[in-house]
Amino acid sequence: MLGLKSKKEETATGNGLAGRIRDQILNRTITNGHKKSDVARIDEKIRETIASYSTKPEEEIGERLEKLEKEWNAEKTARTNAIMLSLLGLGMGLFSNRRWFLLSGLALPLFFTKKPLKMVGIRSQKEIEAEKYALRSLRGDFAR
Repeated sequence: MLGLKSKKEETATGNGLAGRIRDQILNRTITNGHKKSDVARIDEKIRETIASYSTKPEEEIGERLEKLEKEWNAEKTARTNAIMLSLLGLGMGLFSNRRWFLLSGLALPLFFTKKPLKMVGIRSQKEIEAEKYALRSLRGDFAR
């Protein structure tokens, strides 16, 4: 009847609201907001790094881990950029021209935007953590 299903049918088939929410959560958990091709590319980069460090001594692996600890992730970079633009807009608005206040308002969406940063090559925290975990495993930190 008009393509409508009862709540029991929707729940049983997973096509209802609960099923759609479940699918969205699973999709976000698995892909972290990336396309499947991006996920494969990220996984491949991590595999290449691990393969290249598999023959290197523990000191070099330790140096790479230290670099990863200091690496800025996309979230941190986006927040910093948004805050700097907001402060610039406020300062210029107070001392120069009121139109600069607009920059503070326009900088707010940058606080939540990470895609342009990822296109430049800045990685997310999850990607950095995945590489660190793999390197620690390679070094034998979990076998001790």
